[in-house]
Amino acid sequence: MKKLLLMILPLVLLAAGCSPTKLAVSSVSYQSVRNAKTGIQPKAPAGASIMVRHSLSTDGVLNVYVTNLTDSVMIIDRTLSFFVNSNGKSTAYYDPTIKTTTTTDVASSTSSVGVNLGAVAGAVGVGGALGRALSGINVGGSTTGGSAVTNTTYTVDQPTVAIGPRGEVNMSREFQVEGIGKNFLSNLAGQVTSKENYVLTADNMNDAVSNFSVTITYSLDGGKTFDKIVSKYYTDALLTSFVKEKGRTNAPLRDIYMKKPDALKKDWFILYFNTNVPSLNTYYNDNLFDYK
Repeated sequence: MKKLLLMILPLVLLAAGCSPTKLAVSSVSYQSVRNAKTGIQPKAPAGASIMVRHSLSTDGVLNVYVTNLTDSVMIIDRTLSFFVNSNGKSTAYYDPTIKTTTTTDVASSTSSVGVNLGAVAGAVGVGGALGRALSGINVGGSTTGGSAVTNTTYTVDQPTVAIGPRGEVNMSREFQVEGIGKNFLSNLAGQVTSKENYVLTADNMNDAVSNFSVTITYSLDGGKTFDKIVSKYYTDALLTSFVKEKGRTNAPLRDIYMKKPDALKKDWFILYFNTNVPSLNTYYNDNLFDYK
């Protein structure tokens, strides 16, 4: 495992070899997110009726996928399903706002006309040197006539969605989780002016620098009764290690690994390299899920 961690940056450097920009790394940061429940396994146990996969990107954008593990039709009530951000603000998945998209297509025709000033000069009796000069000049003009057609598309959200037996749906709304992702890690590294390594670990949601939860409300009897699954996550480790020697990142990687030996075993983690090449700065794992 240690060899794998130390090999990450050489791979990044190799990828940058084809670019004319010289790669420079100022710090390496690590963040991991865990389920507040204990004993979560990568496979749902026998008897579970619902699985919820929480896909969290390196930018901290959350997408939720719900899988019906039963042989019955599952109904999701999106009005009673919601996301709670790190700041405590909750947002329902159902958005009653009618969204409109307007596009305008223009059809036009153009006609041109050319006028020979020499002919005009002759017609009005202009002669001599001026007349001869005008005989070689043409002026072009154009007129445009057209019509515009405007099309408006209305998008209406659905308060409920049905999932067939053993099927999966996307909750069709994504959220930005505060305090998670590479932009947060980049800003954190910039705020540590002393260039001393930053270490923060948490054993529960109350001590965490960031946390979020997702509630999915569902029915397996055609909407007669509803149950819910509440999934809670929080940042359990947040580390930043600065590059002390120019171009040498093994030391900060080793420092992170020594403080977090299970760094690469977490369900969700991100290793962020604070570089001058934005496309070559992350290595992460995305495997957050819950079931009931």
